[in-house]
Amino acid sequence: MKCAPVALLLLTLPLQSPPGSADCEADVFVRQDLEHQPRVASPDGRYGLVLAVASEDDDHGEIRVYEHARLLATYAWTDLSAGVFVKWSDDSRAVYVNWSNGGMIGDYVLRAFRIEDGTVREVAASAPAEAEFDAKYPCKARGHNVYAVRWLGGSQEMLLALEVHPTGDCGKNLGLMRGYRVNAIDGTIAERYSERRLKAIAPPTCPSPIYPTALWNSDDLARVKAELRRKRGG
Repeated sequence: MKCAPVALLLLTLPLQSPPGSADCEADVFVRQDLEHQPRVASPDGRYGLVLAVASEDDDHGEIRVYEHARLLATYAWTDLSAGVFVKWSDDSRAVYVNWSNGGMIGDYVLRAFRIEDGTVREVAASAPAEAEFDAKYPCKARGHNVYAVRWLGGSQEMLLALEVHPTGDCGKNLGLMRGYRVNAIDGTIAERYSERRLKAIAPPTCPSPIYPTALWNSDDLARVKAELRRKRGG
């Protein structure tokens, strides 16, 4: 994807999230939230991932990775549209950012990062699965969506869901979904799943039960999160 340098307005300190938990449900944000530079902490509290844009109308910004207050790495980020999902691995060694760059119907895109010896590197964890999926189930008009369902084995593997766009211009494959268990470092495919099998092994809350559209603002997301907490008895 495109990676152009950006200039950001640093008007507020990053909002802090509590250290991550061991479940597979991701933190969810809308573009308006990113003005406040939300910080998602790793489960051990050592690292934090900060998402930032200059204004809610921007479709580009920065992903920053910190060790406590020390900045480790900055990545340019563009094509932001709707919901943004962030989830650290249980062992605090890797984190993904999954987001929609195409409004209400996708495209959902995935980027993953690993931390080793104080160094952050981006890994192409989904690339082999995406290439295979496109070859088997092509939709020339729109392509596909990719979702990080959950981390497996700490940060060693990921469970991915790939979906042909659920629109008529994708023909007979519209809405088709498949699952892939992949090596989270180089993307090597370890196992493939039918849609039925994927839904049987993937919790319905992962990566999230909430999928914001490009029309949502922070208040809309907060209202839906509050309703979800109420239903869960929280």
